[in-house]
Amino acid sequence: MPFKTHPLDSRPVPLPVVRSDLWGFYKKLQRNHWMAEDIRDWPQDVRDWSDALSAGQRLLITTILRFLLRGDQIIIENLEHNFVREFPCPEAQLMFAAQTENENTHVETYTLVALNLVGGEAGLAELLHDAGPTPDAVARKEAWAKRWLDDKQPLEARVIAFMCVEGIFFSASFCAIAWFKAKGLLPALGQSNEYILRDEGIHVQMGAALYAACDRPLSYDAIAQIVRAAVEIEKAFARECLPNPVPELSASNLALHIERRADILFELLGLAPLYKTQCPFSHMSTFDAELKTNFFERASTAYAKGYETGPGSSWGGAGAATIDITAAMDF
Repeated sequence: MPFKTHPLDSRPVPLPVVRSDLWGFYKKLQRNHWMAEDIRDWPQDVRDWSDALSAGQRLLITTILRFLLRGDQIIIENLEHNFVREFPCPEAQLMFAAQTENENTHVETYTLVALNLVGGEAGLAELLHDAGPTPDAVARKEAWAKRWLDDKQPLEARVIAFMCVEGIFFSASFCAIAWFKAKGLLPALGQSNEYILRDEGIHVQMGAALYAACDRPLSYDAIAQIVRAAVEIEKAFARECLPNPVPELSASNLALHIERRADILFELLGLAPLYKTQCPFSHMSTFDAELKTNFFERASTAYAKGYETGPGSSWGGAGAATIDITAAMDF
C-alpha cells in the first residue's frame, strides 16, 4: 500500500492522536474557519469596477475568475473521490473534511464576486461557459489537474500534482488580486483573497505532510518534471491575463513570482529549490509579513476562532501538534 499504515488507523474515533502532523493541520483549519458572509464591502467593489478599473484590469479579473470558479471544484473532486479513500486514518479524514468545507466556501465566495462584478447571473454563466474549441490557459490548467485525478497514476505523483494545483495554479491570481488591494481597489475581493490565500497555504503544507506519509518517494527529477509542467502552464495563464502590462504588474514579473511559489513547494518537501528565484512584488512580501506578525491580533482578515491545542488541551492529547501558522503564509 502506498500509504504508510499504523495499527490504530482503523480506529472509529480520532483519539488518541497517532498522526500529530495531520491532526495539527485539521486544528489549523478549524481555527481559521470563515464564511462568505464575512465579506461585506461589495458596494465599494462594484463602484471600483465601474469607475476606477481600466478595460485591461477588468479583463485581468474576469480571466482570473474563469479559473477560480473551476479550480476549487477539481480539488474537491480529488479529495472526495481519491484522497479520502487512499489515506484511511481518522486524522486525514477530518483534515480532508475541513479542507472540503474550505474549498466550498471559496467557490461560494468566487461566485459572489462574479455576481457582484461581472454582470450578475448572465455574467456568471458566461464565465462558466467553455472558452471555445482552442484550449486557452484556463482550459489547459483544468485539463492538467483533471489528468491527475486518475487513480492509475502513482499516489506520490498525484500528491505532488495537487500541491502544484494549490500552490502554483492559484499563485498568479492571488498575487494580482493582492495588487489591487495594495492600490486601495476592490476591498471585498482583496479581503476574501487574504482569507483564501491563508487557507491554500495550509493546504499546500498538508500536501507535504501527505507526501511524507507515502511509502515510495519520487526522485528529485520526477518531482521537477511535474512542477515544471505546472509552472509553464501558470506562466501562460499570466500572459493571457495580462496581454498588456498594467503599472507594476506584468506577465514577466508574475513569471518570477510563480517560480518562487514553486521553490517554496520544494522547500516544504525538504528539497533544494528548482528555480532559485526571488519574488519581485513588494506587495506580496508586505502581505506575508503583516499576516505573520498580526495573525492572532487582527479582527479583519486574520479571523481565527480561539481553540486550544497541544498537551494542555482537553481535546489535543499528548500527541497533538502545537499550531504554527506562520509557515502557511508563504503562499
